Amino acid sequence: ASEPVDFTEFLVEQQEETTSAVVQTQTDLMDLLPMEKPFIPKKTGIDASTQMTAEDQPFHFDRDVSPLLHVMVQKTLEQSLLEVEQEEELQALAADLARLEQAKKEEDERVAALEAASVKKFEEVEEKKRQERERQARQNRLKKKIASLRLMKQVWPEVVEDVAQGLEELGTWRPPITHIIRRDVLPWLYKQVDDELRRRREAEKLVDDLLRFTVTAHEEAAQARIAAVQAEKEEEATRKAKKQGWIRIFLQA
Repeated sequence: ASEPVDFTEFLVEQQEETTSAVVQTQTDLMDLLPMEKPFIPKKTGIDASTQMTAEDQPFHFDRDVSPLLHVMVQKTLEQSLLEVEQEEELQALAADLARLEQAKKEEDERVAALEAASVKKFEEVEEKKRQERERQARQNRLKKKIASLRLMKQVWPEVVEDVAQGLEELGTWRPPITHIIRRDVLPWLYKQVDDELRRRREAEKLVDDLLRFTVTAHEEAAQARIAAVQAEKEEEATRKAKKQGWIRIFLQA
């Protein structure tokens, strides 16, 4: 058996060993710094002192509290009055503001009403202008129609005569008789011809139906006769077939 090959050095990272040494040392103990003394400013001025006994107190309650109480009461009342005045001022300001807002609202409504009235008046003026323009236009059209009618009455006979003469000269004018024939006679004639052709087609169809019925009846009768003759022939043949085996005997008396 073959020995396994060690691939550790190729598959596992090789750690290089580093050289290390242990060194020890010892230092002397260090003393703590002493705390700094508080700063004392340099002495200035002259020293003074006093001595008070129990009877010589600077504040006597019964004697000195009344002014303080009076001041506190006055200040309290003053502050209360000030707050009341401020509240009244705020209420007055609110009332003034409400009045101003109401006045502004009324003013806005008045301005809006004036604007609406102005717009309505402007629209009425524009509507009157439009109606006036339409009236003028109708009047102008009526004047033109009247003028055209008068001109037509004056010019039309001559125009008709000139046009008729020109058409007659060109050979495109149709005589009145031809026009009447084409307008009145030809439509009536076409209608009569159409009615006559329609009646003729109906008569031809009726004749065809009669002929078809007659031919069919004759064919059915002929087929019936042929069938009867055929039946007679078959019956005669049957009788002959029966008579073939018979013997006739003639006796003389």
